[in-house]
Amino acid sequence: MNSFGFKMSFSRQWFANDTVNNFKLAYTLTYLEKFDLKTSKVVIAIEPHLSIYNIPIEQYILKITSRSEIKLFDLRTIGNSIANIKANPNGEFLNLNNHLEILNFTEDDAAETAQILVKYFEKLALPYYNQFANWLGLDSIFNNTAEHSKWSVHCVIEPERDMRGLILAKLISRGDLNELIQMHNKRMKGVDNADCTIEYERVLKLLPEIKPIFSNPEEAYQL
Repeated sequence: MNSFGFKMSFSRQWFANDTVNNFKLAYTLTYLEKFDLKTSKVVIAIEPHLSIYNIPIEQYILKITSRSEIKLFDLRTIGNSIANIKANPNGEFLNLNNHLEILNFTEDDAAETAQILVKYFEKLALPYYNQFANWLGLDSIFNNTAEHSKWSVHCVIEPERDMRGLILAKLISRGDLNELIQMHNKRMKGVDNADCTIEYERVLKLLPEIKPIFSNPEEAYQL
């Protein structure tokens, strides 16, 4: 994994790369021990997840979140399990396959399992990062008016998608910000989570204070 620029963090169970400007990429391995009835052995069940963090967006999310003592990388801009991303290639979250890619292994086959995890990384994670670890990729998820009514596999908590969409629109100086506010407001009317509603209202109040990084979207999309 080092050859791809990803270093291990044992405390977070991830391989992460923070060399991409404004972005941090993470390949997270969640695991638990369980008893395998077929082999009568205790095995480790492991599942890879993909995450992309946009640092400027999450710094603003930190300012409006109601969750106490949360840190920057406790948040996530987009991501899901490899299984769910693989099962929903068009981006709309239609098929729930959380356990599609779980691997059960013991110490005897750890090396083989590691190779499989690297294969998933090369074939699925890297293309995902290349597509979405940029401003254009994120904007296509958060602010695509044609896709906005669909449930996104990349950002499954819908109100967070609306919050990040407005923050991103301001950061890249989208000229249709008022129209995007109306679009996100419309969907937020159907949200019955009080904390999410409060946080979204905070985002609306925060928007005038957000300083754009780019003078226009085209400038952002080139990176």
